Amino acid sequence: MIDVSHLLSHLLIFCGYATAMVLVPRAFSQLMRLGRDTQVGAGGFFITCGITHIGNALGMPYAWWVEVNDHLQAVFIAVFIFGLLRDLRRVVTNLAKAFVAIEMRYGTETRDVVHDTIREALES
Repeated sequence: MIDVSHLLSHLLIFCGYATAMVLVPRAFSQLMRLGRDTQVGAGGFFITCGITHIGNALGMPYAWWVEVNDHLQAVFIAVFIFGLLRDLRRVVTNLAKAFVAIEMRYGTETRDVVHDTIREALES
């Protein structure tokens, strides 16, 4: 027999992961362009995390479909992390190029002011 509070807890966790599947890629996308693979990796990771909890809620943590899900989850987290690292490197490279362009056009002092302004905005 399944304990109702146990079932509800895992269903709420599933809902949390399903929400994260939508909100996490969207939040990153507001800061930078994410590769499609990064978005799919994030969504896949969060939904497979949720599916793991469905298996737990049903008292079936070792069912074949939960084990398949675990393997998919491992692939999705790798795709998400490596894609995110690539996307972040691209942002850092583009920022460095932008600072060089600002310095060439407006001089070192302006570049430093822009750099400090951006840093302060990101730290607040």
